[in-house]
Amino acid sequence: WRLVGASGIWHKRHYQLNHYELRAERVDVRDVIRSAYHVREVDVFRLALLGERSVDAVVSHDWPRGVERHGDAAGLARRKPHFRDEMQRNDLGSPANEILLNALKPAHWFSAHL
Repeated sequence: WRLVGASGIWHKRHYQLNHYELRAERVDVRDVIRSAYHVREVDVFRLALLGERSVDAVVSHDWPRGVERHGDAAGLARRKPHFRDEMQRNDLGSPANEILLNALKPAHWFSAHL
């Protein structure tokens, strides 16, 4: 099996930042610490370059955005009614992981939770 990992949580404000460190007096240190946990566009781009059907499985923290459309969306909405609004707005899951899902088309996707 060829396995890849997409590490990080989707956060719009940090997505287009690169990986770098700044001096503490120039930034809010708490924000820098939190941003370390967020997925970056550059990492998504690099993984997407692997190409379609190049990996067997992806492991990620967040599910790809729109993943509910590939399963029992009505059942998910019954079990998790607080997801309904996000599902209707196409806001449930990670947009970054949706890019990877469409670019890689892996046979399997494993995620921490939804």
